[in-house]
Amino acid sequence: MEKKMTIEQKKEILEQAKQLKQYQDHPADNSCLPKLTIADIPKHGKYVQTHQIQLNSAPLQIVKSTTNGLSYVRLFFNIEALPQEDHELLPLFASLITTIGAGDMDSKALAQEKEMYTGSLSASTSLQLHYSESGLYQKGFIIEGSCLHRNISKMFDLIETILLSPNFTFYDFMLTRILSNTFAIQDSVIDDAHSYAVAHSASYFNSLARVNENLGGLSQLKYLQQIDQDLPALQALAVRFKKLGERIFNRNVLRGSIVSEAEYIPQLYESFSKLFDQLTILKNKEPSSSCSSSSSSSASPSSSSSLSSPIHHPAHRFMTNEWIFSQKRFHFIPYPVTVNFVSQTIPGVPYSHPDSAALDVCRNLLSIRYLHPQVREKGGAYGSGVTHAAGAHNLLSFFSYRDPNIERTIQVFENSSKWLNQDSFTDQDIEETKLKIFQRLDAPLVPSSHGSVEFLSYITPEMRESKRRQIFEISRKEIHEVAEKYLHFDKSVVSVIGNAQLAENLSPNQWSIIDFSPKTE
Repeated sequence: MEKKMTIEQKKEILEQAKQLKQYQDHPADNSCLPKLTIADIPKHGKYVQTHQIQLNSAPLQIVKSTTNGLSYVRLFFNIEALPQEDHELLPLFASLITTIGAGDMDSKALAQEKEMYTGSLSASTSLQLHYSESGLYQKGFIIEGSCLHRNISKMFDLIETILLSPNFTFYDFMLTRILSNTFAIQDSVIDDAHSYAVAHSASYFNSLARVNENLGGLSQLKYLQQIDQDLPALQALAVRFKKLGERIFNRNVLRGSIVSEAEYIPQLYESFSKLFDQLTILKNKEPSSSCSSSSSSSASPSSSSSLSSPIHHPAHRFMTNEWIFSQKRFHFIPYPVTVNFVSQTIPGVPYSHPDSAALDVCRNLLSIRYLHPQVREKGGAYGSGVTHAAGAHNLLSFFSYRDPNIERTIQVFENSSKWLNQDSFTDQDIEETKLKIFQRLDAPLVPSSHGSVEFLSYITPEMRESKRRQIFEISRKEIHEVAEKYLHFDKSVVSVIGNAQLAENLSPNQWSIIDFSPKTE
C-alpha cells in the first residue's frame, strides 16, 4: 500500500499523525457539559441493618429485608486448620459438591431437586484480609442458596443431604467437570489474562495472595492439567474429596447469614438449627504454625462492635498472613495469546488504615487521568488501571491488557508518583475521581448481597461511614503524601502473560520465564 502512495499522501498522513498527537496531549475542555458535583452526593451512606445472634452456639447474622418472595442463606465454614495439601482441591471440590450427586441422587436427580426447590445453590472459597491488620487473613468455604419462602425447609433438607452424604463415585461426571473447569480457565485466560497476571504478581508478597493464586490463578490450571484421568486416579480423588468434606463441614467452625422478610425469619432459625444439629463435631485441633491462635485478640474481629457473638469462636479465627516478598522480580509467562497482559504489584494498606481512603482516590485518579491516556491512547493497549488483588486490600496492582508495549507500560507505571507530584491533574479531576468512587459505594445491592460485606470481611457500617467521610475530605495534599509514601516500585513484582516468541527477546538476567502453557496432546 505504501508503494502506491504519492509523496503528498505520505505527507498528509504524517501531518494527521502530528495533529493527533497534539490533540492527545491537549487536555479536553469539558466545562460546557452538564455535570454532577461532589455537593450532590449524600454525606451519609445507606447501609443494611444486620443483627448478630448465637443459635445453637453458632454465630448467625440476621438481615430483615424486602426480598420479593425469596429467602437467602450463606454458610461459612472456617478452614484455617485445613492441611496445606488439600488447598489445591478446593476449587474442584466446590464445583462438585453441589452438582455431582448426594444421598441416593445422581447428578441429574440432584439438578432436578435444585431446580424444583431452590433458585440457586452453590459453593465457593473465601479469602479475606483482616480490615486493619495486614498480618492476618481469614480462609473459609461457603455454601449459599436461595429459595421461595415456601421451600425453606426443602432447601435446607437438600443442603443437609449434600453436606452429609455427598457421592463422589460418579466418575464420568467428575472427569467431565475436571475437563470443563480446565477449559473454562483456559478460555478465561484468553479473554481476561490481566486478572491472572495480577494474581501472579501479587502472589510473591504474602500468604493470602499466594493461596489466592493457587486457588484461582494459573497454578490451579496447572494442577487440573496434571490430574490423571484413568479410573484408579479418579477413585483416589473421590476418597480425598470425601475426607475433605468431613474436615470442612464441621459445626464447630460454622457461622451463618440469613436474609429474608421478617415473618419468615423464625422458619429460617428452625431450619438452620436443625442443620447445625446434624453436622458432625470434630475435636478442635491446635492451629498450625501458620495460623494465629484463637485466644489472641489480634486474631479475631474484636473491633467490630456489631458482633455480639463470642469473638474467639473458631468460626471467626484468622490466620497469619506471612510477608514473603524478597526482591524486585520480573516474570514472563508464555501463553497462546497474540498480545501481552501486564501487572506490576506494590504494597498498600488494609481497609481501615488512615491512608486507605487517600490511596483509593490516588489509584482511581491514576486509572482515569494518567494510565488511560498514557497506556491506552498513546501506548496502544486496550485498557489499564490500578486495582487491589482479590481479597488483599493491602496490595496495589497496576495492570494493562492487550498491550503491545511492555517496557513502555512498565515505565509509565513507575512514573506514577512523579505524575502525581508534578500536579499534572486538576481539582476537577479529583472531584470526578471521588464521584466515581461514590458511584461504586452507593450502587444498589441485590437482596442476596445484603449484609455480605459485614459477614465476610467484618467491615461494619461504622467503618464504611468513616471511610466515606475521609474520601470527602481528601485534598491534593493527601494525594501527594500517599504517592510519596507508597508508590515505590523498587519493591514491586512484574508479571507478564504474552506470546512465547516475545520471551526470546527478554534479558535472562532480568526476566524469569514461567511455564503455565496449556498441555497439547
